Amino acid sequence: MNCFDDIKSAADNMFGADNVDLQDTLTSRPRLVIYWDKVEVSNERDEKHTIYDVYVRITFTENASLVGFDMTRSTLTANEMRCGYVFSHLPRQCDNTMSYKVPCLGTGPIKSTMATLASSYNPDIFGLFLVELDRYIRTESISGGPYIRMKEVVSRYSIEYIIPQIQVNDIPPNYILNLFNYIMSINPIKPLYIDKYSINFGTTIPLICKLTELTLDYLRHKKDYNSCDIDTYLIVGAISDGRLYIDSQYNPILRDGMRTLIYFKGNNVRFKKIGVESNEEAYIIRPEVARGLIILLYRYYLINNK
Repeated sequence: MNCFDDIKSAADNMFGADNVDLQDTLTSRPRLVIYWDKVEVSNERDEKHTIYDVYVRITFTENASLVGFDMTRSTLTANEMRCGYVFSHLPRQCDNTMSYKVPCLGTGPIKSTMATLASSYNPDIFGLFLVELDRYIRTESISGGPYIRMKEVVSRYSIEYIIPQIQVNDIPPNYILNLFNYIMSINPIKPLYIDKYSINFGTTIPLICKLTELTLDYLRHKKDYNSCDIDTYLIVGAISDGRLYIDSQYNPILRDGMRTLIYFKGNNVRFKKIGVESNEEAYIIRPEVARGLIILLYRYYLINNK
């Protein structure tokens, strides 16, 4: 049995063969990927948080010396997406790749064990490393200074939806004009009141919901729309307590079924979002797009005396 057979066997025995994948064994950087479907993370204050679909990728030299490990996840909850939480000792998730990232190891015992394995492979020390790795991903070390505390995984990372101030002389960009033309061709939105100084469509939430619905129709009508189109017109938000909210800056655009940079047992792992709250979290038209449409609606109805 060579070193990598031994490495795979040790991981199989601890985590189960279905949760272990030895990759790139014919290259200069063989990798062992270990999967956990569910992990309860806890800290010294007895705070707990459950994370799902965790992947740890361990990299070796061709001689089986340990290079290091990185980690990621393929499933996030809605609240985790809001604040960019993947794991307490990983940087915030601020993009849409779900790529592997190197965690902070602090001064824990796993760091010295890895230093020993970096010199040469030792089956007993590697077995100890696997035990410490399993313990590591279940622990948030407050004293170690996590990138983001699991107590921050809450539903309050949102800002109130505010349409920028309307200046009727502004010229909205072409992408908003194209959307306006589509809306007026299928379902014109009529104001309750208009004069040369103002236009009134009634309360904000029904108007924004209607504009959002029509924008989604427009994107579906385009047929070849992609994630860039979605990002241009829409943002993730929610209706709560009679107000509109949009998610704050740590909210990557991640959608169910999208490809990730995670591969396991020859397959690309797709992203999954869970835990959508009952407060109607969904896409909402971007405030600047709503502003442009209102300007165009104002001009249209004022000129045509509708």
